[in-house]
Amino acid sequence: AGTAGFTGNVRLRSDAVGGNSSTANGGTAIGGRARASTSGGQINIGTFFTTSAEAAGGNGTNGGNATGGIAGAFAGTGSIAIADVVSASTRAVGGNANVGLGGQGGSGTGGNAFVQANGTLTTNASITVGTGINVFADGTGGLGGAGGVFNGVTIAAGAGGVGLGGSNATANAADPAFNNGAYVLAQGDRGTVTTTGPVQATAIGTGGQGGVSPGTGA
Repeated sequence: AGTAGFTGNVRLRSDAVGGNSSTANGGTAIGGRARASTSGGQINIGTFFTTSAEAAGGNGTNGGNATGGIAGAFAGTGSIAIADVVSASTRAVGGNANVGLGGQGGSGTGGNAFVQANGTLTTNASITVGTGINVFADGTGGLGGAGGVFNGVTIAAGAGGVGLGGSNATANAADPAFNNGAYVLAQGDRGTVTTTGPVQATAIGTGGQGGVSPGTGA
């Protein structure tokens, strides 16, 4: 079996950012996949391991939707040893409706953030972390557009975007074979995850603020 060793910190990113528009809707953003994975080998990281598949929707007449991807550390069999903290984030933030009046804020849906060791009936899988594990799959909606009057017509303020924390009931947009959520898992018969530090796992949904009304527009 192979071995990969790193004396310093390791950072993997597969983030996505939707484009902004001054005349149309903000762009959609879907995070990708960023993970350290072994099937029978060894991965040794000397300090921090940080991985992200975050997403931020673009701003426009309506905010762009954002969906987190997949990020984490996975040992099917074999071992992963990380001397310091592990942080995996698939947070998503919807774009703002900041062009014109009455636009809808973009939705933000958290992805799949995980630290997971499986193993089999006969083969061990282990992930050892020195000082703590953080996995985040939060979703935050974007801001709704302002209300106002345009050409003598009153336009109501727009609603804030929906914020959804990653949920196991929802397939991940980057890879529908996986569902969303924030996980620290030791599965199978010989999977172990150990750390001497704190563990934090969040999948919090926060709706965006609605626009202010009345306002004026040109």
